[in-house]
Amino acid sequence: MVNIELLLNEVNNTDTVRIGQIQSIVSALDSFMTDSTVLSNLYVQKGSSSTIQGSLYPEVNYLYDLGSPSQSWNNVYANNVYANNIHGTFMAGLPTGSIGFGDLSGNLIGDNANLYWDQTNKRLRIGSGGAPSNTLEVNGNALINGTGYFNGILTVNSNISVNTNGTNALISTYQGANSDGQNIFIGGGGQYSIGDVNNTYYGSYNIAIGYQA
Repeated sequence: MVNIELLLNEVNNTDTVRIGQIQSIVSALDSFMTDSTVLSNLYVQKGSSSTIQGSLYPEVNYLYDLGSPSQSWNNVYANNVYANNIHGTFMAGLPTGSIGFGDLSGNLIGDNANLYWDQTNKRLRIGSGGAPSNTLEVNGNALINGTGYFNGILTVNSNISVNTNGTNALISTYQGANSDGQNIFIGGGGQYSIGDVNNTYYGSYNIAIGYQA
């Protein structure tokens, strides 16, 4: 292959360009562009940079690599990145326990003060507080909404214990005086206990307390 650098050094702005020189340069460039051994070892000298004024495409889809496991790029700066698969360790920069979500600008952030996940013990805290000590902790008001009595508004598949501290009301409900709604509804279970944790009282299966027109 003709040495392109030597050919170009022979031509400057004071020389007369000969047809033979042009043909040699064109031939050398053609050889350079079609010689796979040259293109496979094309590199930019250390300490220098190259500017590409246009797009850079592979000849075949999903065949060639940019870098390798032993020769990796350090940082990649891009406006948008589109990929079919992403591998490796994803470093989002979030603290331990953070649950990532998008902010108003679309950035990935976390808020450990109000939403925290304990990965080790599989516990979730919603609202302010420290590390959760229960599977689910909600610190603040919660709304459970639905229609009808038996539409799965809140379903408990095992025994449930509802506790209160100090003089706080255990359950507070209000539907309105003489309204058609019901503050408390207890279904057909026949066993109930009020004020006694050691005995079980069998009800009549039909108990009504309060106003009835």
